[in-house]
Amino acid sequence: MKNKPQIDTDKTDKTDKTVPPSPVLTAGLFLVSTPIGNLADLSARAITVMRGVDLLACEDTRVTAKLCQAYGIATRRIRYDAHKAARLDSELVAAMQNGARVALVADAGTPLISDPGLSLVQACIAAAIPVTPIPGASSILAALVAAGFAAMPFTFLGFAERKPIDLHRQLTPFQQVPTTLILFDSPHRMGKNLARILGILGDRSAVIGRELTKKFEQFHRGTLSELAAEFGAHDDEPDHDDDPTPNTARGEMVLVIAPAAAVSPAAQAVRHQESLAYIDSALRQALATLTPRAAIAKVTQDLALPRRLVYAQALALQALALTRENASPPKENENDDDS
Repeated sequence: MKNKPQIDTDKTDKTDKTVPPSPVLTAGLFLVSTPIGNLADLSARAITVMRGVDLLACEDTRVTAKLCQAYGIATRRIRYDAHKAARLDSELVAAMQNGARVALVADAGTPLISDPGLSLVQACIAAAIPVTPIPGASSILAALVAAGFAAMPFTFLGFAERKPIDLHRQLTPFQQVPTTLILFDSPHRMGKNLARILGILGDRSAVIGRELTKKFEQFHRGTLSELAAEFGAHDDEPDHDDDPTPNTARGEMVLVIAPAAAVSPAAQAVRHQESLAYIDSALRQALATLTPRAAIAKVTQDLALPRRLVYAQALALQALALTRENASPPKENENDDDS
């Protein structure tokens, strides 16, 4: 779930926005992007569509109700979340086949981006029902263009994985890829995850966007190590609405990480040796309680590495152990005479 829009303190009447006359909408599905924090970011086209459809399928009807109230939208609303999607998809498709016009509305931002709706879109496409995107505010693009890094190419990875092993698996493929990375994360985990990301990607430049488009919008800039120290001190602290310190964002923060810099052959060799040492350590730990085959399988899965690489390191460890065993001096026989 993304940040829920809050009514800002601007006294301007949001209903004064010039809205074009409502066209006759054809039957089908409309994917309507909504504000990510500032109600004034709802587009005139989105208002027209939300007023003109027969049904609003909302991630949370209570959140959408505030938006509808601000813009005088009286369209009927139903809840459409991850738990109800499987049951509602067929009903909504049948309704659209009979001429209904349905708008899928997320709590904030664009539907399907870390939100439910993919199964409904796929069902509509399979049934030859038109699917129309109504673009709007995006925390991903807002953070990207304000970060000051190369905007092309960029890779959005969704929410940062909670478990260290899963986070390693999520980010390892991008260690040497020259692309700007974007992730969502909770303010209560940001400090811990920044430290973990630092260990995976190295000390790159990064920017954290929080409260985007809202009154206390902030961008925290620095290296991953600097941001890890800044946000680590605030992990698990309670939120306070009037305090713009790093931990006070409700909902996710947006983390933008600079692309991998060009690495010299010497630096690549050092990183390779560090990686092998990391694998060796994991193998030694696994071999303490598992058979070699099981240890290799565990390390391969935990570190998201090719099995051949882990297998090769296991063989190297075995060869090293045999070499040390053969090189050790023979034990003295206690019964031997000194003479």
